This record gives sequence, structure tokens and C-alpha cells, in this order.
Amino acid sequence: MHKLDKGSLSEGKILAALLAAGYKVSVPWGQNTRYDLIADKDDSLYRIQCKTAWLDKDKTFLTFNTQSCNATIIPKSYRGQIEFFAVYSPDLDKVYLLSVDDVGTVNCALRIKPTQNNQKKGVHFASDYEFG
Repeated sequence: MHKLDKGSLSEGKILAALLAAGYKVSVPWGQNTRYDLIADKDDSLYRIQCKTAWLDKDKTFLTFNTQSCNATIIPKSYRGQIEFFAVYSPDLDKVYLLSVDDVGTVNCALRIKPTQNNQKKGVHFASDYEFG
């Protein structure tokens, strides 16, 4: 599947999950916004950047970029420009919702399996962010 088609699939799955959870969803006009969707619930608006996560070969982590990845510009953080990342994993067919302030400025790894030493502090467990 082409990269753009994967992104469109992710946006569609995320949009469906938001609608199923009772949000009103708007799609911005044009290609030059830092967010893909606007979710409206309880008189609040949330700017959402949609991402596709990939599963590592050991099926331990889901990883996604938390910065823009357009090759024609310098990579840029989304801090201050969105409220949430909504992430779809085609491998697990699940949607995750994370505050932009809870993740790094380059990428994020959501842990699927427990750590070998049972560490929990500082670990982003995918199950904590499942949406819908």
C-alpha cells in the first residue's frame, strides 16, 4: 500500500473512532494546517494530528513520529499547535489518543509487552492510550 493511502486509511479509522465516541468532527480545508481533524465535544475544540504507527519486528512497540516529516522543510514539533495525536495501528487495528504534551518531540514508542525488569515509570503502555 502506498504511504499516502496508509495515511488516508489511518485518518478514516481515527475519524470513525471519534464519531463513535460522540465527537463532532471537522476536516480543515486545504493541505497547509498542522492538524488533520478538529474534534468537538462538550463545547471544547481539539486539534488532532493523525499518525500511523508501525509495529517493531518483535511486536513489543508501536512507534510513530511526533514531528512533521515533509522532506522539503526542516522537521518541526507539533507542540503548541495541536492538543492530541490520534494514532492508528494497522497491525493491531486499534486507535490511540495521546496528548501532545505527553510525548517526545521527535517520536513516541507505545509499549505492547511489559518490560523485562517490570519497569513502569516513564513507559508509555499502548493499553493506557487505547481509544474507542
